Amino acid sequence: VALASESKYRILAKLKEKHTTWERAWNALSEEKHCGIEPKASWASLEAMNVRLILFDDADYPPLLREISSPPFGLYVRGVLPGKTARCLGIVGTRKATEDGLELARQFAADLARSGCVIVSGMALGIDAASHTGCLDAKGITLAVLGNGLDRLYPRTNEKLAKKILDIGGA
Repeated sequence: VALASESKYRILAKLKEKHTTWERAWNALSEEKHCGIEPKASWASLEAMNVRLILFDDADYPPLLREISSPPFGLYVRGVLPGKTARCLGIVGTRKATEDGLELARQFAADLARSGCVIVSGMALGIDAASHTGCLDAKGITLAVLGNGLDRLYPRTNEKLAKKILDIGGA
């Protein structure tokens, strides 16, 4: 369930601790705090887009992400997350890379993918897209962490790249 703000999520998370399940916590909220959200409709919408919501206390939540100072409460995921023992390496950089920089990012990601690393980047123009592309060229697995939602891919020029990431078993 996507709430209107992080503070509202915190309220719900505290209620979840008290009431033991998300459903009971939601039901304990006043109608006013529901903000017009219909959980079943929201859930159906996610399922229709093949999107999973992985909450902080779910077994599938990435363990290392739990260790950062302010981890996200949940992750919307389309595709397959790597196993908990997978070696992941993030590659990010400028959107306005030189041709040499783009080639270096592609080659670096490809070499890492061949050695078994999962490449994580942001699917932005420039170094990010080059890193995903290099990983895919090497038949590796790559994850795109998006700053926007899964419902509107940005930049649109990377739609084919996003599809390819999902087609090879990434997320």
